[in-house]
Amino acid sequence: MNRRGFTLIELLIVVVIIGVLAAIAIPKFANTKQKALMASMKTDLRNLVTAEEAYSADSVRYTTDLGTGYTVTTGNVLGTITSGWICDRLGRRGPLAFYYFFRGLSLLFLLFVWNAPSLHVWAAIFGLNYVSTVPPTTTLTANIFGRYSVGELSGWIFLSHQVGSALGAALAGWIYEWTGGYEIAFVSAALMGFLAAGLALAIREEPVASRPTPLAAPATS
Repeated sequence: MNRRGFTLIELLIVVVIIGVLAAIAIPKFANTKQKALMASMKTDLRNLVTAEEAYSADSVRYTTDLGTGYTVTTGNVLGTITSGWICDRLGRRGPLAFYYFFRGLSLLFLLFVWNAPSLHVWAAIFGLNYVSTVPPTTTLTANIFGRYSVGELSGWIFLSHQVGSALGAALAGWIYEWTGGYEIAFVSAALMGFLAAGLALAIREEPVASRPTPLAAPATS
């Protein structure tokens, strides 16, 4: 029995059909996920209103404490102090790479945040890691370029950090306007964290040899 393979035209037709089906299915899935998130948010808001009304009936006032005592700021304090303690005992490059890698994982966790409690869990995790990169970065700067250069170089480091933060926030907003979601922004930020972890491991913690200052030529009469 003769067997005939697929022709190029047939393969192209199959690819086009798959592409059309994907173009139809992906927006449907994205809209369904967005509707589920909105429904969950509305439920949380209704529960919050009910709790506030019950508190007001009992205390004749509304509460200003929504149970978010453990915030990103609290995590920053704990994470930074712990990071300094770890770097003093385990070095700088390894912990710095781990912090960036863990930050990338925490950003991926944002894809699975579905309600207020899960957002609080993410804030706790991200808060522990957000400023923990400062102790190893500052120490590496001092060990490589000398402690007398830490002030100026730290200024340039954090200037670039703020510029990158502003661009990242703007790009995330534009991505949301283009796609209707933050998924691409979260994934791209996580990939940047993984890249930063690899670059941290490539740092050579060796003092940079300073160039000798040339002596002034003696004056000739």
